[in-house]
Amino acid sequence: MKKLLAMLLSAVMVFSCSSVMAYEPTPENDATIGIIGGADGPTSVIVGEDETYRQALIDQAKALMPYKEGVNVWMNGSYMSFEDARPVLTGDRTFVPYRAILEGLGAVVSYDSGNIQAVFEDGSVMKLAIGSYEMTYQKGEDITTVTMDVAPYIDSATGRTYVPARFIGETLGLTVTWDPDIWVAYIIDWDELEADINSRFTEFNEMMAALMSAQDMDQAYRSKDSIKFTMDLDTMSGRPCEVTLEGESLMKGLNASGTYTLGLDLGGLKDGLEAMGQETEDLINAIDGADTDYIVSTEGMYFRGSLIALLTGSSEETWLGLPSLYDLYSQMGIDIEGIMNAAYGNSMNIGSLLRVMLEDGTLSSQMGYMAPDQAAMLYTMVYETVFGNDAIEIGQSGSKTVYTMSFDLESMMKSMQEGGMMTEEELNAALSELDGMVMDFVMKVTIAGEDIGCTLDMNMEYEGFKMVLDMTSDNLTSEGKFELLVEGTGEFALDFETKLTETDDEPAMVPADGDIVDLEQLFSDMLGTYMTVR
Repeated sequence: MKKLLAMLLSAVMVFSCSSVMAYEPTPENDATIGIIGGADGPTSVIVGEDETYRQALIDQAKALMPYKEGVNVWMNGSYMSFEDARPVLTGDRTFVPYRAILEGLGAVVSYDSGNIQAVFEDGSVMKLAIGSYEMTYQKGEDITTVTMDVAPYIDSATGRTYVPARFIGETLGLTVTWDPDIWVAYIIDWDELEADINSRFTEFNEMMAALMSAQDMDQAYRSKDSIKFTMDLDTMSGRPCEVTLEGESLMKGLNASGTYTLGLDLGGLKDGLEAMGQETEDLINAIDGADTDYIVSTEGMYFRGSLIALLTGSSEETWLGLPSLYDLYSQMGIDIEGIMNAAYGNSMNIGSLLRVMLEDGTLSSQMGYMAPDQAAMLYTMVYETVFGNDAIEIGQSGSKTVYTMSFDLESMMKSMQEGGMMTEEELNAALSELDGMVMDFVMKVTIAGEDIGCTLDMNMEYEGFKMVLDMTSDNLTSEGKFELLVEGTGEFALDFETKLTETDDEPAMVPADGDIVDLEQLFSDMLGTYMTVR
């Protein structure tokens, strides 16, 4: 079941990537293509090769702002304009004219001798005072006192009263983030945005809820895995290279540990490699049949075995330690741990998925300095092609429900055009440029009580390139095949099969024995050795 859930979430991610990659214009100057956020939606930009990509995106993002220099404020889908006093950065906090920000949030505002009162549409009342670090907020009979690290003040140059945007927004339950590269404060009502997104994926979210309600995520499983990678290059004279992994693991929640055995048949590569000498032949023999122990948990990733010993120059009992997979995703701006916890906690839907991915602003900034809510709507537009209310077909037969999701190249491209990523003229040009390209995606999820099944088929073909992905999964088994053919180069294939059984045993979180050398220390030692030899 966990494999099936991961397969479904992976399909969502894969579709996002394939949508972004589907259209790649090739201007004469071989420029880089990016997308930035604007007040009217996503905007395509072309960055010439004589400019750095990041700086060009910053410049073009700033060109869309009301204030090209200084601080800007984005609130729920658009930049704010301020009549006679602009936002400023004071004491590492964004300050804004009090009336503009509070009225922009729907309040009726009054001011009396340095005391500010804002009455919101739901009847709640916020009170601040010049020079005071305390703000009160009353909603119904509940009164909250917020202690701020900055205080409202009157600007001596303009006579305007300024208040801290973050404390006001967060007190109202909004998310406030700051992009230091472009000096923008984003104030977003993610509760409202999440609800709007989910209204577009009612059937898909119902399917997700049914999937998750049928599984016990506190149950541990023993997993038997078989993976085979085959490479048959045109230069290998029909003798393909084959790499296999056979192993058994323990899995529970976000954690897994086990052992894999590597098998290696070099095929047509063997003769050339063996000609490189006895040491190379010994290395090949050592790799074939090598065991590798692994632990992948929220605490970190750890690997040991003969291969690790060869790489590190240590004993086979020494573990190579790496940061947790979730930390690595976090560095890319994706809270994968939050996503999986939500999935395993039966609270995952498209809206919450996008919220976890984008709320803190890291990923949207990497998407060309888009606003987080604008990036969420861009993803929403892409997802709707396959997972939206108009895209899912639902079949019912007794207690069995079948959800079918599909797309092809033309429907995907049209969704990008409808979402503002390209004009109709650009759409027609892209379809003409990609004439002859095939891209088909079909995913079916069958739910019959606690029995769950899923199939995924994806096919891409274009000018000597062909990719096929077939996956099948149910509660306790998963199998599939990935094939890639590149004309003039060769064929590549990946076959996999997993079988799960319930168990009372649990995976290891950290190594119980043996020394641990972390990757950073390993590189440091290797560099030191290199410098000594030099």
